[in-house]
Amino acid sequence: MVNQLKGLLAEGVYLAGICETAGIRFNGRNEQDFWQKSLSERRLFQKRLSHKSHCFKKMEKSDRSGRPGRTKRKREITDACSNASHNYEDISTVPCKTKRILITGKGSYIGESVKAYLESSSDMYDVSCISTVGLEPEPEIFKGCDVVFHAAGIAHQKETNENRALYYEINRDLTVKTAQAAKEAGAGQFIFLSSMSVYGKVTGEIKKSDVPYPDSAYGESKLSADEALEMMNCQNFKVAVIRPPMVYGKGCRGNYQALRSFALKSPVFPDFKNRRSMIYIGNLCEFVKRIIDREAYGLFFAQNKEYTVTTQMVKKVAAKNGHKIWTTPVFNPILRFLPFHTVKKIFGSLTYEYTDVVGRFSFDESIELSEK
Repeated sequence: MVNQLKGLLAEGVYLAGICETAGIRFNGRNEQDFWQKSLSERRLFQKRLSHKSHCFKKMEKSDRSGRPGRTKRKREITDACSNASHNYEDISTVPCKTKRILITGKGSYIGESVKAYLESSSDMYDVSCISTVGLEPEPEIFKGCDVVFHAAGIAHQKETNENRALYYEINRDLTVKTAQAAKEAGAGQFIFLSSMSVYGKVTGEIKKSDVPYPDSAYGESKLSADEALEMMNCQNFKVAVIRPPMVYGKGCRGNYQALRSFALKSPVFPDFKNRRSMIYIGNLCEFVKRIIDREAYGLFFAQNKEYTVTTQMVKKVAAKNGHKIWTTPVFNPILRFLPFHTVKKIFGSLTYEYTDVVGRFSFDESIELSEK
């Protein structure tokens, strides 16, 4: 079985969490080339791996040196993280002690929002925010920090062959270096802002047991960081990975602004029944606060307590701004068969399983505050 595993590794098969990629060459390519290879190659490798997975089961006992096999180590971490995240409850928390929190991503929408929210919630949070532009993470930066919330990243940019490498440099490499420096400095918790994009889905339901299949450099780079961080999780360095769906709120960027613009200009909108997981920025900030207060670790699907119907969101945004918009199901038969990616992103149903919900702000309240 071990020989079969070595054979697969020699062929360049991607084994998340089984092989430690640092310094290893795959088919003559270095690690960066390997991570940035085509999506079709990775999917082919993962498909082949699924047929060979039984080869690794016997490695769980030990390797020749008597140490726990890597597959066992990976599974232990995943199980521990799953147990921790499944214990999450939608209950407000209070800090049990003063905590020094460092947020990376100064000037970022989510980073600055979390900072303001924590500071307004309690005087037991000592929060600072730093920019990561040109930053070379060193342990000295994180000395004395209890929690590091890594919100820095590259997003909302059109992906090209020219900027593809930048996604890995910022979303993966910088994240891993930051976590390593924070761990060496003695920080007890590292919270990473990942993304729903790691699953590469436009429609459907996503469960924590689902295998991610990113279809973009953004999603792939986030997933690469997730997997590297998972291997760093331990009793003294708790890693929490949050994969939020669409984030919306006053002043946000991304899809909400496109919907808002349409709601304020168009006289008509399809009355289409769908369900989408989303999270209001205030609820995301509350979720991060609870993760800090509970010193939680694992994988989290932070989302609003209520699934969102796109048509209802558009109607509420229009009403809040005094704009009359007429909704009709006349266009529905056409929408159901249009193959366009954008149409599916707006009108398709895409939800997380009902877990890790936050009800601090209701849907109606979130729109009121977003359009204030």
